[in-house]
Amino acid sequence: MATSHARTPLLADQAVHWLLLLRSDHADEKDRIAFDEWRRADTRHEKAWQDLAAGLGHSFGRLTEHYPAPADLDADDVTHHPMQWRRRFLQTAVGGLSLAGIAAAVNLRYPLEGVDADHVTATRQRRQVALQDGSRLLLDARSVVDIDFSEGARHIHLRQGAIRAVVAPDTQRPFAVHTAEGSVRALGTDYMVRQEMQRTLVAVHKHSVEIVTRSGARGTVTAGVGARFDAAMVDQPRDALIDEAAWEHGMVTVRGRPLADIVSALRPYHYGMLRISAAAGAVRVSGTFSLDDPLATLALLADALPITLTQYTPLIVLIERRTA
Repeated sequence: MATSHARTPLLADQAVHWLLLLRSDHADEKDRIAFDEWRRADTRHEKAWQDLAAGLGHSFGRLTEHYPAPADLDADDVTHHPMQWRRRFLQTAVGGLSLAGIAAAVNLRYPLEGVDADHVTATRQRRQVALQDGSRLLLDARSVVDIDFSEGARHIHLRQGAIRAVVAPDTQRPFAVHTAEGSVRALGTDYMVRQEMQRTLVAVHKHSVEIVTRSGARGTVTAGVGARFDAAMVDQPRDALIDEAAWEHGMVTVRGRPLADIVSALRPYHYGMLRISAAAGAVRVSGTFSLDDPLATLALLADALPITLTQYTPLIVLIERRTA
């Protein structure tokens, strides 16, 4: 019988390896059998798996007992070279770390809130999803979505991030996107929803949507404008909020907005942390900037604005206002 030993980085790496494999679309029945055998082979293996579950918390979902449905982890490297990607990722991101560090390292690449979700996108990944009714979703980077279709309704649950929904007509089954603050029901075909901090943003491309907050307040947003709502009320729709949908084309567009808003849009596209001081965040900016290379975008902004960039590690960037 195996005795109790301190968990080693090797065992932690093995547990993360199984997590990534089982969440990819490359795991087959042989992999699942091998995973079961690995857990049973040594009590330390099972402890490493349970420790990883505890370290990831609720986001680990049902993975400790049930195998998830296939889901893409990342772009071409994962799709075409899964073993090389997993090996390189583990070697560079998690080798030698504590369980908390491993969880944080995995989360830089893949949002752990989405471990048990129907659809999830990784850092710096936008992805199209075709739904069974003919509707299409475009997921922004680090978005987490659940799908709940029945004979009488079509529900999309947006846990994190943003989606654009191009809705197939179906008069018998209403289509609605649900967030923490309420629901956005399609009265047409094409709209964007983003889950923000304690509020939801909606921008409508075609036709209109009906918003119903958790408290029962209602509002309608028509094509070419956007609106925010919280659990209690719907704000006045504004033309300028349609700019919030620029991520669909890999861009962020602002008109006289604080720099902090641009940094917030860049975070799902950066493999690390972007920290901005209050003074730098208040600097007003106008223009359209690329999301897909955050450091290049920040360097461009630093050339034009009174700000400085300090990169403490390859992952951490501090943005401050220039003092002289």
